[in-house]
Amino acid sequence: MYNFIMKNGKEERLLDCILKPVSSSLNEEAAEKILVLKADRRTQARVSKLADKCSLGVLTPVERHEYEL
Repeated sequence: MYNFIMKNGKEERLLDCILKPVSSSLNEEAAEKILVLKADRRTQARVSKLADKCSLGVLTPVERHEYEL
């Protein structure tokens, strides 16, 4: 879940607050390389399988822990 926090009376997404210092220090080339990062096929297949099981409500506790990491 993407959480919100209040900062100076304005809502900001927690992830945005965490990533803002990192993203502001990247040059254009580094940012472009990050944008094209992808998981390998095996990892993506596992994430897809876990996502399907999560949608069906049939994840085991071990799978839920793996999926939430």
